[in-house]
Amino acid sequence: MFLRKSPVGWPSPADDYSEDYINLNKHLIKNPASTYLMRISGSSMMSAGINNESILIVDRSINPKNNNVVIALHDGSFICRRLRTCPVLELISNDMAETSINIDHEEGIEIIGVVLAAINQY
Repeated sequence: MFLRKSPVGWPSPADDYSEDYINLNKHLIKNPASTYLMRISGSSMMSAGINNESILIVDRSINPKNNNVVIALHDGSFICRRLRTCPVLELISNDMAETSINIDHEEGIEIIGVVLAAINQY
């Protein structure tokens, strides 16, 4: 793959210049030792750009902050949710039909990592 800057619209046919190869690891992975890929199933985070069968890039070394999309272990299953820290610590689905999970009152919830990117295929 090549990296090429192009304006929105149709690029000039005379523009044969390309910068360099795109190294997705360099652009998307900051800490390889703590980063892994995870395929997601379900549609609860579609409004966040995470579709069914998206591949997520997850980093375990990042301390999760308010509004980060995270992977958590809940009741023995991995889930993808948005972290909200105020007024209470909870995991929120972007699907309004699903209820939030209050981390302060539930046992056995562990935040595994912060989602850095979602790779979607069309």
